[in-house]
Amino acid sequence: MLSNWTKATTTTTGTGTLTLDAITGFPRPSDVFGVGSYVQYSLLDANGSKESGLGKVAASNTLERTRIFATWNGSTYNDVTPSALNLSAGTHQVFVTPLADGFFEPVPAPTTFAAAGANRSITSTHFYGGAGNVTLTLGKLFGVPFRLECAGVLTHMGAYVSTAGAGSQIQVGLYDVKPDGHPGKLLATTGSPLDSTSTGLKMNAVAAQISLKPGWYWTGILALNGTAPQVKSGAPAYTPFGLGGMSPWDALSCVTITGQTSMPDPFLTLDSTGYWQSFSEIAVVPRVNLRMS
Repeated sequence: MLSNWTKATTTTTGTGTLTLDAITGFPRPSDVFGVGSYVQYSLLDANGSKESGLGKVAASNTLERTRIFATWNGSTYNDVTPSALNLSAGTHQVFVTPLADGFFEPVPAPTTFAAAGANRSITSTHFYGGAGNVTLTLGKLFGVPFRLECAGVLTHMGAYVSTAGAGSQIQVGLYDVKPDGHPGKLLATTGSPLDSTSTGLKMNAVAAQISLKPGWYWTGILALNGTAPQVKSGAPAYTPFGLGGMSPWDALSCVTITGQTSMPDPFLTLDSTGYWQSFSEIAVVPRVNLRMS
């Protein structure tokens, strides 16, 4: 939530909840918002470091630092793995202000139901539903565009194994998008491969949690060993690639790179033939799932 002219000071130290002191002529967050409201804020500490994030208005003119979006310590800008500034003694300024991360939308999380909480995950919003299964191939890396509509912290990644493979493991990863639209830097991968020797949704914790903004990404999925399994697919309602041919159904949905034994960083540009290998069938895109908090 946003408001006009809302700011305060704080002499709080450490990384926890801020106690806000009034500035003459300006409303504090508690003057504008009710207890429990979430606001976008910026914090400027007395030593020049800066923090932006999502805060929760709490009782007694306090602001809980719920989620940190970015920090600047005078030399390093961090919007990938930011943590709350450790405030030292002094008077620090707090503003309610729009942030570069845009309007925060909470990730739906039906964790009051055990099964839903254990299985919840996010798929790309350019999918309109599942369309069957995709049989992976050992050593073939599939790159699939992923549209994310909410901000949050990535905690887990995975895929739904529809047909198990004997002795098999699969690896999944998340990539950023280069200026030319191709998959680029590896942003996250699971700390250990997914066990695909049984069916069901397989979700492992990422090696390092990162903050994600809404927008386009690429996902990667790779069968590492054993008998390659089948995974659930997604059916794109549209594709950022456009059309691959004259037929209205000839939409290019993903790219593949052969001869891989691990998730490359950065994503490779071409395969051994010198070309992207692209699917034209919308229904056969392997689906990677994200879990965020």
